[in-house]
Amino acid sequence: MKICVPLKTGDIKELKNQMQEISENYSEKVSVIEIWLGEFFTESVIKNTTDVYAYADNLLTEIFEQRKNLNTYFSLLFTLKGEKEQGNFSGTVSDTKEISRKIITKISEYSKHSKHTSNNIKNNPDYLDLDYNFDDDNLYEFFEEIKRTRNAQAIKNTDFQLILSAHFFEGTPSFPSLKNRTQLMQNRGADIVKIAAMPHDEKDVLTIFRVAENFKRKDISYIAISMGNIGKISRVLTPLWGGKMMFASLSSDNASASGQMTIDELDSLFSIFAV
Repeated sequence: MKICVPLKTGDIKELKNQMQEISENYSEKVSVIEIWLGEFFTESVIKNTTDVYAYADNLLTEIFEQRKNLNTYFSLLFTLKGEKEQGNFSGTVSDTKEISRKIITKISEYSKHSKHTSNNIKNNPDYLDLDYNFDDDNLYEFFEEIKRTRNAQAIKNTDFQLILSAHFFEGTPSFPSLKNRTQLMQNRGADIVKIAAMPHDEKDVLTIFRVAENFKRKDISYIAISMGNIGKISRVLTPLWGGKMMFASLSSDNASASGQMTIDELDSLFSIFAV
């Protein structure tokens, strides 16, 4: 189980400083750093940027170079979250696809060039997290393209993994509905499926536990979260039941989702409940 720290900033200097802070203070606790890359592509930035894709390429290079300069190796998880996922990415569907292509290419390039030893990076791939519903019309075609790209570039599972995620901020769907959604995500090539839902009561939290149990029993790589204060316990238990990672913030002021704990809080609870 890995602790992943979301960094939700559109300032490259601040992002680098936060990566450095994690390296200096949390190297023993954190394995993954989540980059909310969409924060660099607000409406005003896109409107005033001559070449958005060149801008994306330069940003990614700076981020990967900063990772190389850290004393500790961290996996990077990239995501492009728009308004419906509580992010500020204002790009089009075409922008999402092209920037995603650049992320995969950079991951492939930098997986072959690291100052860290193979023991440091073993079983620590980089990730791209895409909203499963970001493009209903051309969903199948784009995910098939990702599969072809991985095969053509011989990108190993140990270097890159695709997370397909479904977020439900208004409530928690039924177990059969979530189970069907999971199957579709797997069919589209997800290495890890992510379900995050807001509960209205304790029964909704139990639905997420049931989803997690189903994932574990079927040996499906997953992340399962019940959000908000009611669902906080899921952030401790689902990783201990086989979830691949859980998200924790640098501080309570930097939480990227309702119910998210800090690194120290989550690590402390893991140490109590882990057997």
